[in-house]
Amino acid sequence: PLKWLVSAQNDNGGWGADITSPPDVATTAISGISLIRLGHTMSAGQYQASTRKAVGYVAAAIEKTPKEEIAINAPGTLAQRKLGRYIDTFLGAQLLSEALPSMKPGKERDRVKAALQACVSKIERAQRADGSFSPDGWAGVLSDAFATGGLHAAKAAGAATSPAVEQRAEHHMLENYDGKTHQFRTQSSAGVELYAMAGTAEAAARTGQMKGEAAQAALARLSDENFIRGFGTY
Repeated sequence: PLKWLVSAQNDNGGWGADITSPPDVATTAISGISLIRLGHTMSAGQYQASTRKAVGYVAAAIEKTPKEEIAINAPGTLAQRKLGRYIDTFLGAQLLSEALPSMKPGKERDRVKAALQACVSKIERAQRADGSFSPDGWAGVLSDAFATGGLHAAKAAGAATSPAVEQRAEHHMLENYDGKTHQFRTQSSAGVELYAMAGTAEAAARTGQMKGEAAQAALARLSDENFIRGFGTY
């Protein structure tokens, strides 16, 4: 699978939904993150050149996008239909954040860091009053999770982030659990409890609330083999 992934990369550094389709930022970011987590970073690993090309593709896309625009990819991609219009922005931040630690000081690193900061600003502008980030996509809670994860990854990589935005985002994710009914709200998760539970557990872990009722409820269900088996390969 790793060799196939590398062979499917376009000459410009991007990946698309299929091996012959035009590349998009979200798919490229997912592919680049996969390479980094398998040890092919910006400075090490057999396929480090593929990782650098992917990071360059995403950075270039951010640089071409006007400052006031949130989306950094043209509409209509598979990733957007599933995860919302701004998924490219959210995942772009995640990729650049994971790439930075393995980059040596210099112009290339400065470029990636600037692109990441621009991406963070776009994510923060995308946040709505209730703490969510995207009204579209198949399951909004997934988009919210990627946006929040992107912000936290960026902060860990040294980018400047807004504490207020982070707090609203985490609160929104934790609110997916209703303490009165002891159920997880699924209006924004396409009726799939798993997505809401995973997002809630992740938010609780980041905010030190794993002993809270929401996190404990999520862990209880996520530890139930019969519950998880119902989702198959998901």
